[in-house]
Amino acid sequence: MKKTVLNALMCILVVIIGLFALNTGNSSDMDIINNTVHTENADNTDKTNNTSIISNTGSINNEDIAYMPVNACLTYYPSDIDDLEMNSDVIILARVLGSENVLLEFPADWSIEYHFEIHRRGFTRTELEVLQVFAGDTVVGDIFVIGEFYWIVEYENEMWIRHYSNYGPSTLGQEYLFFLLKHVEDDSVYSGMHFPCGFDGARYPVFKELVDASSRSSIGSSGSSSRSVAEYVESYTNAELNLANQNSRAYRDLYNDVVERYFSQISSRY
Repeated sequence: MKKTVLNALMCILVVIIGLFALNTGNSSDMDIINNTVHTENADNTDKTNNTSIISNTGSINNEDIAYMPVNACLTYYPSDIDDLEMNSDVIILARVLGSENVLLEFPADWSIEYHFEIHRRGFTRTELEVLQVFAGDTVVGDIFVIGEFYWIVEYENEMWIRHYSNYGPSTLGQEYLFFLLKHVEDDSVYSGMHFPCGFDGARYPVFKELVDASSRSSIGSSGSSSRSVAEYVESYTNAELNLANQNSRAYRDLYNDVVERYFSQISSRY
């Protein structure tokens, strides 16, 4: 099954690279996020030419920016928590340190009539500080670099978040439980990076009230005024969960199971 997920991820990344050649180009200044936005070369060299400093992705107010999904021909979404674990190379609790919005250039053979920023592809390169390791070859304190399935473009004086599945921007400083799959070693800009193995279904924000509710559940303790894990999960908006504006039913069902299985194990941090 992991091979199937890896193949699906590879196909999506290959489609992105094939359609949007990674040639160095100019990027526009955007005041929405505090980091670097730039284009990449296919040969993985001179990656920082023509960069513009923009604000950090983590400071984005998801409700103030329009979402526009990418209609991907290949997607994988975990069917349940066992499926998610089976297809993950690394499972970690990690804090978001910063993000870099990477925009990809239009290919030379594209008709000029399609050269609108709204059609531009990209991804977000995010640095994580590893706080706790549940699976995988890493240790606490490592700085992990992952690719996230969203990016930001400016079109007709408006900011747009392009995304795969229901994946919205991660929040700077927020702690998440990540289920990650490593990209193969190759000559692309993705070489050696990890990606959420089930799109948004592989990233879960950690909130203290959920940790507390999970701990109560694990020891069989409850009170009339205590909310359950399921009640908390249902109460969050998509924006609070860093999701786009699509249906989040499958995500919330998985979130319940992830909290019950993992969050009581991280209670000592809270």
